[in-house]
Amino acid sequence: MYGSHRRSCEFIADVAPARCADMLRQKQVDAALIPSIEYQRLDDVLIVPGLAVAADGPVRSVILVHQKPLEEVNSVSLDLSSRTGAALTMIYFRHFQRREVRFEPHPPHLVEMLRKADAALLIGDPALLAYHHSVHLPSPTSPQITDWGELWKQLTGLPFVFAVWAIRRESVDRMAGIDFSLVKKEAGSSLPHIIDEAVNRLQLPYELVHDYLTRSLVYDLNHGCLSGLNHFYTLAWRVNLIDVLNPIRFYEVTVDV
Repeated sequence: MYGSHRRSCEFIADVAPARCADMLRQKQVDAALIPSIEYQRLDDVLIVPGLAVAADGPVRSVILVHQKPLEEVNSVSLDLSSRTGAALTMIYFRHFQRREVRFEPHPPHLVEMLRKADAALLIGDPALLAYHHSVHLPSPTSPQITDWGELWKQLTGLPFVFAVWAIRRESVDRMAGIDFSLVKKEAGSSLPHIIDEAVNRLQLPYELVHDYLTRSLVYDLNHGCLSGLNHFYTLAWRVNLIDVLNPIRFYEVTVDV
């Protein structure tokens, strides 16, 4: 961990947001970057204001891969690591298409997923790789790609928030000295290193990774993102993905001086 707070807390890296939500639920951590849908499923947590992982249009890392039109899709394999993406997929079919399809969790192996279902939800690195090979290296057998960030924007006119930072209420005092806005600022200065690492790890073009991390993703939980987040929660409640529609409650940031 780098930055001003490297000695202020223990930072656990390389953990997917879905696993982070489980660690927060099990009280193994005080704060975590969690799938946005998990805020509605966790008790006694607060959202850190101003921070998010969102998109105001195409995102490229949360996609549905399908070999027939969406209107003809009757089954979907869901990436096991996805929770917000899975919820958004269910909302699309249940709310916007007004119909039920079969959903089946599956490890993120695209060929196997498409053998078992009409479509496959991918997130993260597998999604970026599938997007690149299908869009930038097309073949006659390339499947269709639906970008959930882009489609949500078309359907609602709003940004979509995929993940938020959350803190357990009982941990507020312990987190009082953490300046999340400073952490965000310092993380921005590390983007060149993060981009280079992702390019080498995924063997993707530098321009694609750079554009994804600097333009596709939005890191501010601004007014538009909050409107999109509230709309997402309302639709999740309407299609019975959450039992109770909880209002967004924020962590009141305090910093020792």
